[in-house]
Amino acid sequence: MKDFNEIDILLPKFYDGNTSLEEESLLLELLKDDDLPDKYYTDKMIVESLNCEDATEIPINLKDNISRNIDEFDEEIYRIDFNKNDSQPIKYKKSKSVKMIFAISSIAAIFIFIISLSFYIRNLNNTPKDTFSDPQMAYVETERILKIVGENLNKGNLAIKEANNQITKTKSTIENVFK
Repeated sequence: MKDFNEIDILLPKFYDGNTSLEEESLLLELLKDDDLPDKYYTDKMIVESLNCEDATEIPINLKDNISRNIDEFDEEIYRIDFNKNDSQPIKYKKSKSVKMIFAISSIAAIFIFIISLSFYIRNLNNTPKDTFSDPQMAYVETERILKIVGENLNKGNLAIKEANNQITKTKSTIENVFK
C-alpha cells in the first residue's frame, strides 16, 4: 500500500490557495496514480478541472455582447402568432394607463416623502420638557409609580407560585396513578 501523506499535506494548502505552481503540478501527478483511494476521487476531479490545459477562452468582448443582447431583449417582446405558427418580434409600448399609473405613483411617493420630512423636522426641534418643576414632587411621583409596579410584580409572582403548586399537585397525582 502506498503512502498518500503528501497528498494530505498538499490538498489543504491547495484549497487555501497557498500552493506554488510546482506543488500544484506535484499534486496533480500524485492524484493521477492508478491506486488512488476513493476518498481522493472528488479532490482529483476538482484539481484536474482547475488545471485543465485546454480550457475554453473567454472572448474579450463577452460582457459587451451580453449587455447588448439583454438590451435588445428588453426592447423586444416575442408574441406567438398562432395562425402562422412562428414568432414575430414586436416593439413593446407602454399603454397610456400604465404611464398614468407610473406618474401618479411617482407623485404620491414624492408627496409622502415631503410629509415624512416635515414631520421629522418638526419633531427635531421638540425637546421633551420636565413635567414637574419641583424636584421633590417628581421624586414623590416616581416613588408612587414604582410602588404600583412593585405591587403588580408581586401579583404576578403570587400567580406563578399558585401555578407551581398546581403543577406539583398534578405531577404527584400522575406519579401516583402510574405507580
